[in-house]
Amino acid sequence: MDDGVRCPGSREQGENPEDQLLAISDVYDQWFRDDDFEACSFVKVLLDMGADHPLGRASIEYLGRIREQVQIQAREAGLEDPEAFSLSWLIFMKGTIIAAAEGDTLAARRAQRMARALIADYRKQSFTALGGQRDANPAAVTVTAKLTRL
Repeated sequence: MDDGVRCPGSREQGENPEDQLLAISDVYDQWFRDDDFEACSFVKVLLDMGADHPLGRASIEYLGRIREQVQIQAREAGLEDPEAFSLSWLIFMKGTIIAAAEGDTLAARRAQRMARALIADYRKQSFTALGGQRDANPAAVTVTAKLTRL
C-alpha cells in the first residue's frame, strides 16, 4: 500500500497539498476494491501484539513516520497546528482501513466527507474565526469563517 512511508499516488493526484491529502482517500478507494485487499499489516500487528511487544512498538514507529509525512503535508497546505491535525488524520486513516477490513469496500468514499471537514477545521481562517477552539463543529467553522469575512 505504501512506498516506505508515503501513500503512493496521493501527491501525484493532487494539484496542491490540500488536494494531495484528500487524494489519500482515492488511493485507499482503489486499494480497498482490489480482489486481494488485505488490511494494513502494521495496524493488525499492533492490535494483535499490543503496544508493549517489540513488533507492536515497531508498528507504532512506522505509523509515526506516516503521521510525520501527513504533518509535512498539513504544513505545506497551510493548516493550523499540523501536529494535532496529523494525529486526527491518522484516526481517520486507520478507521477507514478497519471499516474496509470489515467488508465496507466504499469506506474510503464514505470517509471523504469527514476528511474534508477535518481539513476545513484546521484551515487557518477557520481556526482564527473560532478564537482558536479546536474542538468546534467543522460545519460551524465554515459558517463562522464565511460570516466573519462579510
